[in-house]
Amino acid sequence: MKIYRTLLLTSFLFLIVSCGGDDGEETKPPKVEPSKEELLVKNWEVVSVTSNDIAIEHSGFTISFKSDGKFSFNTPGISGLPQSGTWVFSTTTIIKLNGTVEIHVGELKTNKFVFTYNSTNHKGTNVETRFTME
Repeated sequence: MKIYRTLLLTSFLFLIVSCGGDDGEETKPPKVEPSKEELLVKNWEVVSVTSNDIAIEHSGFTISFKSDGKFSFNTPGISGLPQSGTWVFSTTTIIKLNGTVEIHVGELKTNKFVFTYNSTNHKGTNVETRFTME
């Protein structure tokens, strides 16, 4: 019986010691930032489009990236920019559309996405089209 009392007293002391150091602050898990892929997957609202720094009409433009690696654009008049297919980040700042067409990420946040698409027009002039979306 003396052994049981000693074990009970020892267990009670361990319980008190283990609970005694709580200062009332909870330890929060570290905040996990979304990946660039997670940030990209969205139906984006196009707020401005420029071609060589000249604003162009963009009403009706839609840009959507899906989590299954597919995309859907409605960007009439933007020569050479695919309207649907697959997408993948080839680097942290370049997205490849359909394995060949590159768009360059300028900014990618939860509520803002900016990219540029470079092409050559019918006159052989380089054209940089910049899309800003929210």
